[in-house]
Amino acid sequence: MISKENIVLIGFMAAGKSTVGKELASKLGLNFIDTDKEIEKKLGISIPEIFKKYGEPFFRKIESEIIYTASNQKGCVISTGGGAFINQNNRENLKKTGIVIWLSVSIQTVLQRIKNLNNRPLLYNKGIDKINNMLKEREKYYKTADFTVKTDGLSVSDIVDIIIEYICRKNGIKNNG
Repeated sequence: MISKENIVLIGFMAAGKSTVGKELASKLGLNFIDTDKEIEKKLGISIPEIFKKYGEPFFRKIESEIIYTASNQKGCVISTGGGAFINQNNRENLKKTGIVIWLSVSIQTVLQRIKNLNNRPLLYNKGIDKINNMLKEREKYYKTADFTVKTDGLSVSDIVDIIIEYICRKNGIKNNG
């Protein structure tokens, strides 16, 4: 196994955390945990419905519970929601048992990826200024990650390879592809 630690993917909405996380977990033979999917499974409704019915504070409370549970597992790839890493307890829980990797994405890429989606409650019908402000506000937290991958223009497999190479170097393992 490449790492006994968890591999935690953080970053802004539409950075590719879930897509990259699934492929990374598959390639490494690890379990994959998508915290947003776990929240939906626990409550039986979608993220937009949770925001509409219960509000963001309720969502963040459940998110923290899911992250606490996920971070106490070993050898998993964990994909977090875009705002999860803002919460200090979430950051501490994820960092204590995992390698935290920030999938950095430009505002232009975010806009391209979400233009036809309405399943992002914090972005839906928001202008570029609002999205840009959210991204800038969150970056100070994202920058505390152990490693950053600038994902613009990279394929999912390129991103996965970069992450694996980093983990191998960090753990003194020769990467044979």
